[in-house]
Amino acid sequence: MADHSPAPWVVNDEDPDNLKVECAAYEDETPGICGSHSKEWPLTEDDARLIVAAPSLLAAVQEAIPYVERQADIESGLDHDPDERCAATTLKKMRDAVAKAGS
Repeated sequence: MADHSPAPWVVNDEDPDNLKVECAAYEDETPGICGSHSKEWPLTEDDARLIVAAPSLLAAVQEAIPYVERQADIESGLDHDPDERCAATTLKKMRDAVAKAGS
């Protein structure tokens, strides 16, 4: 498994001419992941690969949403506990991720 920085990552747009993607998982400080030339928090190969893969991952999630929607519709017609409706839960996570990406 990759050893990239843990989520959540946030966009730091304090300086619109120098946007940064930062890892917000650390309470003591916020390391700049991309757009920063910090020697303390250099861009790792795993971070770089994750950033490079992000557009493809977003496209794959967007492509899968209609299939998961159909499964959620099927599950909604079944007589079982709503907490066990995995497709609806997954669909919400997928839509939240797409929204976070601004798409």
